[in-house]
Amino acid sequence: MIRSMILVASTLLAGATVTIPPELLRSDAPALEISTSVRPVTQDEFQLLRRTLPGMYRCSVVVHQEPGSNRVLGTKDIVLAPGESDEVSSKFGPLEVKFQARLSRRVDYAETTATVLRDGKIINKQTSRVTLERR
Repeated sequence: MIRSMILVASTLLAGATVTIPPELLRSDAPALEISTSVRPVTQDEFQLLRRTLPGMYRCSVVVHQEPGSNRVLGTKDIVLAPGESDEVSSKFGPLEVKFQARLSRRVDYAETTATVLRDGKIINKQTSRVTLERR
């Protein structure tokens, strides 16, 4: 029973493909809307190695096909402790989203950079600096 469920799940995953809207494959693609967020960690999600603790911050990025669109791209969240930085990336066909985040040692600001590339060429880049206030 379990073996057949694993086979079905792996078959479904193998059949899943990412389709890129034709508008994003053109050289005159519309402007992308990039949203980043930095928020304090209040709960631990299940992780095998590193545990998230209060005092850490979760940074995320969402790239909308165009402002107000429901089609989105993104990466895995980055969880940072004071003074840390990290980078993740995700590929979606010819598109790639690179996301970098850095949290200051004093936890007074966080910086993020989201870069969207098509076939290795930058089509959009956004850098943000968020001022953090401890309570």
